[in-house]
Amino acid sequence: MRVSCADRTVQPKQIHTNRLWDSFLGFHLLQFLLFLGRYFLALNVFTTRFAAWLVKDHLVTVDDSYRIFNLDVRFPQHTTEWAIPYANTQRCLHDLHSWLAHEFADPHGLRPHFPIEIRFSDSDDIWLSPSNGQQTCWIGIVQYKPYGLEVPFRDLFARFEAILVRHGGRPHWAKAHPLRPDTLRTLYPCFDDFVRVLEDVDPYGMFRNEYIQRHIFGKTDPEFGGEVFRRDARPRF
Repeated sequence: MRVSCADRTVQPKQIHTNRLWDSFLGFHLLQFLLFLGRYFLALNVFTTRFAAWLVKDHLVTVDDSYRIFNLDVRFPQHTTEWAIPYANTQRCLHDLHSWLAHEFADPHGLRPHFPIEIRFSDSDDIWLSPSNGQQTCWIGIVQYKPYGLEVPFRDLFARFEAILVRHGGRPHWAKAHPLRPDTLRTLYPCFDDFVRVLEDVDPYGMFRNEYIQRHIFGKTDPEFGGEVFRRDARPRF
């Protein structure tokens, strides 16, 4: 496990770079191992341990905020992240641990890539915020795409999401998730208020994309090519 935190400071800049770690080992070699893992499933366990070894040391970096808060994801990836009530964190993590232990015990089981990310946020009152009305624990997983090549991820994400949903999970809006309006309405008390605001300020759907049509308005994929997306209609003043 690696724990990271960020705090304001008046200390002088302290920047750490290591071309061997950051470029050769942490990028080129790691990407090659991820590539091999597409064909040799057992290699993913070694790759995960190798990636964890690369970041095992305690490291303090002092730099401008835009550098500290921006993290290099390095490789293209599929990712999903869910927010659960803070009170459910321990039980959820135990369930995730049991599930992953079962997968790793199976020679043909699923192999999530490193890392599994866990973070926390305070409650707020934003209508569609996953932290609305609750202190929140966020849990996310990734599947990297070495050299931009596809990797299996749907079964992994589906099993991961099933556990998070069982513990009251709400999906990260900017990442992959399968939920539609009927389910989202049960998770967000002000969901319909939000929809009414969208219809009021954007009655012609000018600022809607396929994601909004699918997850907020419940439109199905064949409808995306229909008049919902035609821009010949213009508001009259």
